[in-house]
Amino acid sequence: MRKCNDCKCEIPNARLEFVPDTEYCVKCADKHTFRSVARIIYSHKADCELFVARSKEDARRLNREYARSR
Repeated sequence: MRKCNDCKCEIPNARLEFVPDTEYCVKCADKHTFRSVARIIYSHKADCELFVARSKEDARRLNREYARSR
């Protein structure tokens, strides 16, 4: 059994089978997971594009562009 990098508790075998390369237990995983951010940005009245950010820096940039386009 592997131990969580955060709390040092043992990671259950069921989690290791489902996510074999995990470094965190279920309780600590949420602290280290970034939730994706998606925005629809309109360049013209009917023309739009969907942008998805998968990192904190990309989300910051996307939110800045989204605020500018409004």
